[in-house]
Amino acid sequence: LDTVNVQIGPAASASSPNVFAGGVGSAADSSPGAPVARGGLIAIYGSGFSDVSQRATAVPLPSQIAGTSVSLGDQPLPLLYLSPGQIDAVIPYDAPANFPLLLTVNRGGLISPGAAVVVSEARPAVFLQPQVSARQGAIVGPSALASPQTPVRSGDQIVIYCEGLGPVSPELSAGSLTPDSLFQTINPVYVTVGGQDANVEFAGLAPGAVAEYQINLTVPAGVTPGDSVPVVIKVAG
Repeated sequence: LDTVNVQIGPAASASSPNVFAGGVGSAADSSPGAPVARGGLIAIYGSGFSDVSQRATAVPLPSQIAGTSVSLGDQPLPLLYLSPGQIDAVIPYDAPANFPLLLTVNRGGLISPGAAVVVSEARPAVFLQPQVSARQGAIVGPSALASPQTPVRSGDQIVIYCEGLGPVSPELSAGSLTPDSLFQTINPVYVTVGGQDANVEFAGLAPGAVAEYQINLTVPAGVTPGDSVPVVIKVAG
């Protein structure tokens, strides 16, 4: 039996969290430093958020995952996902709008410097399908994703999956699972497809999802066919 000695130092301390400059934006289509929306699903990019990657396992979403939490002003944010360099969170529907709020990440008592975030009434962003093409939207036609392989046509019913359309009626707590009933946007939603105005039949929260919206509309006549037809959503200015 051979016995040797080893020196054990103190446990390594967790690194302090830090939010990158311009590191807060829409989780659907992030533009660095751009305003985000009430009720919006946001992505926060930085470092030192956690040693693990973990998704929330229950709804309503928790305000803490693996000892890490996020505050916007004095409001804790529901968290959907946590990793060392990214946090996905939901902004409350009643968050103060149109002036800078400080967002901080708290990791076990270590708090990041505040990052200024401006919350808009709405900030629409379509979820993307980059496996199809860089700007392919999550837009579903009568049978499948509206892609070059399965295009839609004028007169077809389509559903656009997006985030950032703002408050809804009736009210729902941010981070809650949307019931199988209608939660419509308070602000009217307008959509153009290929520059043509579309008839929007419904705009509101997607049933069975968290912080995800859907827009139901009919593809208008007069749209020039193509693989990259632009879709534009307008709400609350």
